[in-house]
Amino acid sequence: MRFQCWSTRCSSASSIKIPLGSRLLASALGYAYALTGRVGDGVALLEQALRQAEALKVVYRYALWLAWLGEAYLLAGLQDALGLRPACRRARHRAH
Repeated sequence: MRFQCWSTRCSSASSIKIPLGSRLLASALGYAYALTGRVGDGVALLEQALRQAEALKVVYRYALWLAWLGEAYLLAGLQDALGLRPACRRARHRAH
């Protein structure tokens, strides 16, 4: 119930500022949004969580979040417009 109340207060996920350390929540919420039809909000949250992880050089769950973002892009039909290829290159670079 709290999830519903919190999520309805935000008109758009792009207006949500993720507190440092809340990447886990933001990525899971973004993925849930994408799977339930709020793809734009989901993509925004997932991108924000990944940007934070990259800035802090956090590798924990990075690959999972990148896969979720890729799936959200596919759900939105944005695989070429938003550039999955650069994201994949970044992931490969981080893995080496």
